[in-house]
Amino acid sequence: MQEFRRIRSNVPQLNHLCDICSSRFPSKGPWPWLLDFLCTKDIDGVSIGYTSILQLQQSAGKMCHFCTLLLEAILPERMMIGLANDAELAANNCFQLQMLPDSGKWILRMRHLLNNKVKDLLLVRSLIKADSGSWTLQPAIGIPMSLSIIQTQSTYNIHPLVVQKIKEWLRNCLSQHTGCQGLHWVDNVVENPTFRLIDIGVGADSNIHLVDAHSTGEALKYITLSYRWTSETGKTSLKRSNKNGFYKSITILEWPEIYTDALYIARQLEVRYIWVDSLCIVQDDEKDWERQAAQMDAIYMNGVLNLAGIEGHRCAGLSMTRNPLRVSPCSLTSHYSPSDNTEENWLCFRPDDFEKSVNKSPLYERGWTFQERVLSKRTVHFGDQLFWECSCLRASEAFPLGIDHPDHCAADDAILRIKKELRSHQSSSQEEPFPGSSKLHLLWSTVIRNYSDTKLTKSSDRLVALVGIANIISRSYGVNKSDYAAGLWKPHLAHQLLWARKQAQYTDEDTKMSSCLVNHFPSWSWASCPGQMRFMSIYTMFSRSFIKLEYDNASNDHDMSSGPTNLVISGRLMPCEEVRDQIASALSCLQQSVTVTTADANFKKAFKVDIELDRPISSALSRLQLLPVLRPVGSTIFGLVLCFKELSGSNDIYKRLGVFYCDVNALENHLGRCSDVELSGDLETIFGTKSTFHLA
Repeated sequence: MQEFRRIRSNVPQLNHLCDICSSRFPSKGPWPWLLDFLCTKDIDGVSIGYTSILQLQQSAGKMCHFCTLLLEAILPERMMIGLANDAELAANNCFQLQMLPDSGKWILRMRHLLNNKVKDLLLVRSLIKADSGSWTLQPAIGIPMSLSIIQTQSTYNIHPLVVQKIKEWLRNCLSQHTGCQGLHWVDNVVENPTFRLIDIGVGADSNIHLVDAHSTGEALKYITLSYRWTSETGKTSLKRSNKNGFYKSITILEWPEIYTDALYIARQLEVRYIWVDSLCIVQDDEKDWERQAAQMDAIYMNGVLNLAGIEGHRCAGLSMTRNPLRVSPCSLTSHYSPSDNTEENWLCFRPDDFEKSVNKSPLYERGWTFQERVLSKRTVHFGDQLFWECSCLRASEAFPLGIDHPDHCAADDAILRIKKELRSHQSSSQEEPFPGSSKLHLLWSTVIRNYSDTKLTKSSDRLVALVGIANIISRSYGVNKSDYAAGLWKPHLAHQLLWARKQAQYTDEDTKMSSCLVNHFPSWSWASCPGQMRFMSIYTMFSRSFIKLEYDNASNDHDMSSGPTNLVISGRLMPCEEVRDQIASALSCLQQSVTVTTADANFKKAFKVDIELDRPISSALSRLQLLPVLRPVGSTIFGLVLCFKELSGSNDIYKRLGVFYCDVNALENHLGRCSDVELSGDLETIFGTKSTFHLA
């Protein structure tokens, strides 16, 4: 670990500019493009020239700080086309550089000349520069307060100053962030927790061994680890054959690099215990794995800090070498005139660094790490620079006091909203009457929309890898575990049955994944369908439900990792055999508009229905039915598309094919009605009489 303590002497020179950038931002006089803007005052700003990928690469290779930032802003975003060779790079990937005024600051916009995609950097006036390389930015619109910015010169992402910064972040969070305290195991986060920890001792020569977390009768201070498994992971994992030996001593000679990095950080922070899944869960013991998986909420929420290796696709550990020019803002200087001694300092930086480096990291494309990030009170993300994340603060090496400006106006900060809601919500029986808290459905909608877009090595883990979050929600909202059914909450069953794929196109990868999912989860659960999911109706207030859950065949499974296979529902089933061939002909596009007729044989009327299928269907399916489920506020009725599966005794069993929605106003016009009350009374005319059936 000695390399963590060194700072190379041959570091790139911060704020160095190439000849082209020096001509655009001369330090001894006014910037020429600024004079042009002052003459025109064009609200669309002013062009400062053009550049290309090759030009930026060449300038960055010569250590131009400004060009390095431009290159970093666009390369990971796949803004380029035709990357086969250098010639195509030169021909197809040119950008216009434009400066746009923006309430006390400037936006540097890079616009691709062919595909018209844009990427923005910020140019903000700085007030103070300290000798240590620390800057303070002038407040501006979108930057509500003065921000502290640090220019780092270290070529390593882990070094003494960074370790000191982690200590400072942690100390401030523990002492000042009341919103990050949350619930602890001593507050009944989990009953009788039985997870293990690794005792790394207090010094370099300490004996490292496994311990039971609560064997001492007191809460232990420990650090958790989020990372991507590799071929090296299994070589040192906990197994039945070495379990007894691990309680005595664990050799670290063959540990993967990320484990030794976590050990180093923990010792620097004076934390004696760490939790690593492959070392604390018996990997060849299915029962132990199930017990531990059911306690992920206790494990991650009770950890003092989580360490996340967000660059696992590039490096083997938490530590990595880096180019300081990629993470440090670039300082620019200007004068009103060549003879004027009045100097202005500006800093150029990427405003979306957290979004791109953390939220879009390959690490968080995984289902298990999504849950780990949500459950952890505090996480340090290790990339080209370190990022701090808790419910009250997001910070980085460059912005150590916080990234207070929005990453991007269109960015969906779902993780932060989920974390805050989980930690701030307290169970209250008086919050709302049945069918439960509307906040629960809104929160769960956000969780599923983001979680369902992740990947798992084993598709059958799709609900298991969500158990920790479900456990927390069950406790926070006072909902019984028996009210959680295969990824849905029964108090909001009508709303949560109405899920749909976000993508209309069905790919070969979806087909492959679907063949596994349908064997593990009931058709009415979103977990049975591949791809990212969304709920059709988000808000529960003033909604009218057309179905009733009679009962389900729930098991005594208390880990919430599975659920009932069948729901017994009463509702109105409307035959729609006439649309079967039409929707079955859509092999890849799952969204269709069809025409159906009302159920009453004496009052045949046609009306339009939009259908979104879960997957392509076969024309051999029989007894297609429409089941109206819900009418939220507005003029739309939502429901399920079902088909007959089998007859079990005297019970008809149906399975889900997708969702439908239709316009209430169109139905009222057909019936000659004009009020909701009359429409409600005419449901039998439109959709048929009520019946009770099984949904599998």
